[in-house]
Amino acid sequence: MSQGDDEEQDPQGLGKEEDDGLSSAERRIMRQRWAQLIKRMYEVDPLICEKCGSRMRIISVILDPAIIKHILSHLQAKGVAPGRGPPEATSSPSQPPS
Repeated sequence: MSQGDDEEQDPQGLGKEEDDGLSSAERRIMRQRWAQLIKRMYEVDPLICEKCGSRMRIISVILDPAIIKHILSHLQAKGVAPGRGPPEATSSPSQPPS
C-alpha cells in the first residue's frame, strides 16, 4: 500500500503518530508526568473514573489544532455541547480596567 492509499483511507491524518522525536517509552513518561501535575495542582487524580473509580490510562494526546477542530465539529454535529473555551484576555496588572 502506498502513502497515497493511506491518505485516501485517512484524509484527516487522524491515525498518524506525532513526529515529536520521542520514543513510546518517553511519551508514556510524559503522559504520567502530566497526570501527576494535574493531581498535584487540582488535588484530583485525572486518571480515576468518576463513575466507577477504576484507573484509566492515557492512550493518546492530540495537539494538532486541525484534528482538534475536526473532532469538536463531529461532536457538535452529534449534539454534544462544547466545553468552555480558553479564558478571556484580561488587562495587565499595571493597567486598571477601563
